[in-house]
Amino acid sequence: AHDLPGPLDGDLPGQLDGQSGSSADSPASEHDSSEDEEQQDGDSSSPGRPSRAAAQHPPGFYKGLSADATYSSLQERAAITYPQHAATAAHSSATTLPTAAAADISEPRTLREALSGPHAAQWTTAANEEYTALMANKTWDVVPIPAGVKVLPNRWVFKTKLNIDGSVERHKARLVVGGHRQSGGIDYGQTFSPVGNYATLRLLLARAAMEGWQLGCVDISNAFLNGELSVPVYMQEPEGYETGQPGVCCKLKKALYGLKQAPLEWYNTMSTAFDDLHLELCDADRALWRTKDKYPTYVLSWVDDLIIAGPSASAVDQLKRKVLQRFKGRDLGPAS
Repeated sequence: AHDLPGPLDGDLPGQLDGQSGSSADSPASEHDSSEDEEQQDGDSSSPGRPSRAAAQHPPGFYKGLSADATYSSLQERAAITYPQHAATAAHSSATTLPTAAAADISEPRTLREALSGPHAAQWTTAANEEYTALMANKTWDVVPIPAGVKVLPNRWVFKTKLNIDGSVERHKARLVVGGHRQSGGIDYGQTFSPVGNYATLRLLLARAAMEGWQLGCVDISNAFLNGELSVPVYMQEPEGYETGQPGVCCKLKKALYGLKQAPLEWYNTMSTAFDDLHLELCDADRALWRTKDKYPTYVLSWVDDLIIAGPSASAVDQLKRKVLQRFKGRDLGPAS
């Protein structure tokens, strides 16, 4: 069996037939060699014509190498450093995020680990806030476990939110149901949920830049908890917040994070609310709404994040207020 010729060892495909492509006895070899010498001399037959290397690599393009430099291996080429524009270098250094603070943060994987760690007070506050929000939203009813139903497990997920400079913004706890135990056609049906397309986002930003529009951002808090479930789903009581009653479980009334149908239920709830606000859904993107004004204001959704673009700051702020009256969330200010 013949070894395939590699591009780095100077072999030609003719070696597969037992012929050496680098033989000095071959007339073609002598002809190629003479042509290479002419090209390395800068095409001496055409004094005004630049060499092939100079045409491909203008003088000074590579740091530490001349325009006519030759490379004997891929290792030399890989070692070349390319010059960086001063503005690009300044931008890179200015936008480099510090990682020292983030590297020292460890996130607990269980409630027991969170309550026994160095940040037990912060995690306790975060878990209480999540449980309070679930109760205020009337997410479930505690009922006796029905015969023959599957009771889904749940777990606490802890996340440390960081600022752009790497410092801790807040500690967040979230109760997540084990949707991997769900059975299609029994405790969930459709799961697809539209989100904004990147092409729509780029078009919206481009039009805002050309026409001087104002941009605003809204973050919906616990967005999935607003979705109404259309099929009954049963879940175990959350760890640390059990009622102590034997043989009971939680019958979910609202979508919870982890359920397969949770994104779709939230989208349906958001669509109904936007209809009530007299927003019309665009045909080109099922996650883009607009007002029916002469100069419309647009809302593009990506799950629980909304970008609002309008011809004036007052129009954007007005729509923000209407959205935040329907759903609990945060006004993140102008988009940047």
